[in-house]
Amino acid sequence: STGIVTTTRITHATPAATYAHTPERNWEDDVTLGPVAAASGCKDIAVQLVEPRLGQSPDVVFGGGRDRFLPREAGGARGDHRDLIDEWRTRSGGRYIEDAAALGALDPADRLPWLGLFARDHLQFEHDRLRNAPSEPSLADLTRAAIGRLSRNPDGFVLLVEGGRIDHAHHFGNAYRALTDTIAFSDAVRAALELVDLDDTLVV
Repeated sequence: STGIVTTTRITHATPAATYAHTPERNWEDDVTLGPVAAASGCKDIAVQLVEPRLGQSPDVVFGGGRDRFLPREAGGARGDHRDLIDEWRTRSGGRYIEDAAALGALDPADRLPWLGLFARDHLQFEHDRLRNAPSEPSLADLTRAAIGRLSRNPDGFVLLVEGGRIDHAHHFGNAYRALTDTIAFSDAVRAALELVDLDDTLVV
């Protein structure tokens, strides 16, 4: 089983590298892809999550970036009128969620794929999440849910967990938010270590 957990848009550089093939990291939707690249056969990153080139989409995908999957008429960023969330539901038969309450209601024994897009763009910095976005789950909560679901596969699992907004805070020169997001990432690592058997699980 495979999974991706991130505090960035799920189409952002690090999570996208696990499922998409693109020469340009910013081609997250059809508008940023542009007509020339589209005419050459390139697909935007969001489409590649829904229409995997090889194999199947990850079993668990948690992050932000809802706008990249929705058409402009639905308040999203896409110009091609496609609702990729609806397409993902149809193709996978999986469960789509948008907030912490829905995350808590998921059954780890569920064998269906999970897609959680918890923000229109990136998730909030941890300091701001606690104050302004209580409906967003923490990175540790996302990690626990993902491991709970993926670890039921007797053949094992691979999970990427990214505290992606640490880097963003550094770009903004905001040491406080970089540090609080680092603590949130440390909490996620601790949650993972509590849930896996280190005799047969490699945590990097």
